[in-house]
Amino acid sequence: MRQPLTYASPGVPLHVGGFDPDVPVAGYYRIRLVRGAVWSAVHLWYGPPVDPDTGEEMDRSYRWQARVNGIIADDITRIWPRCAEDMISWQQYDLILGRNAEHDPNRAIDWLTLELPFGGEN
Repeated sequence: MRQPLTYASPGVPLHVGGFDPDVPVAGYYRIRLVRGAVWSAVHLWYGPPVDPDTGEEMDRSYRWQARVNGIIADDITRIWPRCAEDMISWQQYDLILGRNAEHDPNRAIDWLTLELPFGGEN
């Protein structure tokens, strides 16, 4: 038997004891794009589509959209529900975006050649 729906906010149903993989929930998330890579930041929202060239909202029907590491994702089904269990705050989202400027989130970390943050020549 399926659990009854509860509502965290108007129009956003959440299942008791988990989430509904068919219904995205707006917010900030983290996800690993590649096994062993750094975390990637995901922003999920429901609204009008954004023009990829200018960044302005277009006059189109509302839809679910995702921005991964600051880039609008083509297909939200590749993001949701993979990121659903790792919801983060806006501050953590911003921190991950800053760290991804130094590391490639599409490649696994090579621990043998990684430069230490406190390193220097001896």
